[in-house]
This record gives sequence, structure tokens and C-alpha cells, in this order.
Amino acid sequence: MSGEDGAAAALPGGVPRRRQRSHGWLVVLAAALLIGGAVLLAAGRSQPRSADADEPVLPQVIGSLPVWNLAGGTTTIVQHADVFTAASPSLYEVGPTGEVTLRQQPAGVVAPAQLDALRREGIPIVPTISNTRDGNWDTPLIQTVLHDPDLVARHINAIVSLVREQGFAGVDIDYEDLAAADRDVFTQFIERLADALHEEDRTLTVDVFAKDTDAGYDERNLAQDYAALGAAADQVRLMAYDWHWQTSGAGPIAPADWVGRVLTYAVHEIPAHKVVLGIPTYGYSWGPESAQLVSWLQSYALSRAHGAQVNWDMTAQSPWFSYVDDQGSEQTVWFENAYSVKAKLELAESYRIGGVFLWLVGDEDDGLWPIVSGFASGRPMEEVEVP
Repeated sequence: MSGEDGAAAALPGGVPRRRQRSHGWLVVLAAALLIGGAVLLAAGRSQPRSADADEPVLPQVIGSLPVWNLAGGTTTIVQHADVFTAASPSLYEVGPTGEVTLRQQPAGVVAPAQLDALRREGIPIVPTISNTRDGNWDTPLIQTVLHDPDLVARHINAIVSLVREQGFAGVDIDYEDLAAADRDVFTQFIERLADALHEEDRTLTVDVFAKDTDAGYDERNLAQDYAALGAAADQVRLMAYDWHWQTSGAGPIAPADWVGRVLTYAVHEIPAHKVVLGIPTYGYSWGPESAQLVSWLQSYALSRAHGAQVNWDMTAQSPWFSYVDDQGSEQTVWFENAYSVKAKLELAESYRIGGVFLWLVGDEDDGLWPIVSGFASGRPMEEVEVP
């Protein structure tokens, strides 16, 4: 998924779990509970999602596992196995002639061992295939494949064979940075792949950049036809994060007002039960030139170390703070925590979508787990409190 590569150094897996919340943070962030439903006024509260009055359909909760955090993220999913309906480890890449290859694993991480741990818990595995190469997005490679009918056929056969041999529940396609000229061939590929996987009784999900109009914000958005992709795939995962990113100015990563606009457009184009909202669990610390990825725990530590007051942005429904580092440079940190995650879960509930995926698991505010558990069980979010 977008933003994953190159993050290993800034956000290592397996950070210690928080055992208690600072009173200073609690006072500031508790305000979120008082305003948590503000952005939902236009959308209205949802009733329990159901196929009919007697058979409630619970929302999906998927854990995204970047390759560099596979071990730590798997441990987290296993610890909260009752919450998750699937796990998507980013394990595979597109080969130059349409084959599917295993991504390079970090030192000490053995993918089969992590997959076995998920299987023992009965968690369906829907691995992500991406157009990455050596830690970067390789747009020319996937464009070559998509525009060549023979390579497309080979690629589809390779994916189906992988799913069959590994016993995966399906696959997640994350092909990024395409151009407007790739829109039709990408749609055709997804349609053909969906047919092939459905013949095997497997599912297909596709990741899309968040947008609130068809054209979106750049060519990457125009390359993805929400309506056509939603008609073919079983799930469309909205990467509704990085509204501000490492090389942008400082600001909220997934402001609730923007996420609401994205959902409004998405459910207009895609059946709501197929829409899965991506929810970030990380933060960025912006300096004079760029930002570094930070976990919740790192954000917490920075605020305490520098005596920084944590603020709550009412529109974005996100926390942030600023401080001057030891070199005299001003730093601004926006991050996600249990309160901001709850705001986005409330939006998912309000729009009656199919569920959410957490990008990423393993370094999150562990105060979010009771909230995510409540969402997964179908409890109205207004009844679920942040611990």
C-alpha cells in the first residue's frame, strides 16, 4: 500500500505496548469523545448492517502487514484474532514477464512462519501483490504487463496458481502510480482476474487511491475507475490516508472531513458493502525539509520528552503537537490514536460500508483495540468508549 516502502528504519516493528495513558494526554484528547460524532451529522447514524432484519452482517476488519513489519504485525493480529476477519501481508511482487515473485524479507523474518501463525488462528490470508521493485514503485513494469495481452494472461495464471497452491482466501491487488492511459487496461485486468479467482471460489480485492471525484487529484486517481472496479472486485479498499505525507507540509494524515467526502463519492460509485475504508495508525514528524514516519508510542515519547502540549483538531478529528528539537529546529507531529481511529470507525458505520482495514498493525495505540473490537462485533460506536 502507498507509503509503505522505506519506512522500516523510521518505524520498526514490535514496539513495547503502552500500559497506561498519560493524564496530560487524557485531558487534551478526551475532548474527542465530546465531539466524536460531529462530522457524522450530514451522514446520519447507521442501523446495524444486515442482509435482512433477522441476519446481521458484521463488518470486515482486515490487518495490513507491510513486509518490513511482518513479524510484529502478525503477533498483534494473533493477539487480537477475534477482531480480524482477514490479514493481508505484503508478500508478493509482479515479475517482468508476468510472474509473481516473493518480496525480499527483512533479516530474521521468515514469511512461511508468519503465515502458519495466522493459519493456526483460523485467520483468512489475502496477500497483497504490488508493483514494487527494490523498495520502490515500478510503474513502467506494470504498465508493460497490463498493455500486453500475453503477459496479462500469464500474470493471471500465476496469481491463480499461487492462490491455489498456498490455500489463500484470495488476493489483494495494489498496483500504484498508473497513468490515465492505463485506466481501461487496468479495469480489464481486474475483471479477468476476478472471473478467474471466482472460478476457484476465491476473492479479489483491489486497493485504490482515495478521491472525491472521478478525476481526483492527479493521474493516479484517473487511472482507477471506481465504478468498474467495484463491479468486478469483491472488495475495494480505499487508501484514505496520507492526505499530508512525508514531503508535503505538516497536517493531518486522514482528516475526518476529507475521509467523509471520499466515502460519499465511493458509495455513489461502488456498492457500499464492497467498500473497505483504510484507517492509518501511524504519524509523521515534520521538520524544516521533510517528515519521518513515527508510531503512536514514538509520538507519545516525543511529546513527553519536549513537554509539548497535545492539541486536538476538531475538523480533522486528529491530534497534533509541535516542539523545538535539540538542534533548534521546529518539529510538528500529526499522528493517529484511539480517538482519531474511533472517529473514522464512526464514519464507516454511518456509511454502512463493508468494513475497514488497518494500515498498519503492530505499532498502534493499543487503546484502539476495545474500540475496533466493538466495531467488529456490530456494536453502535456511540456506545463504545475509548479506555
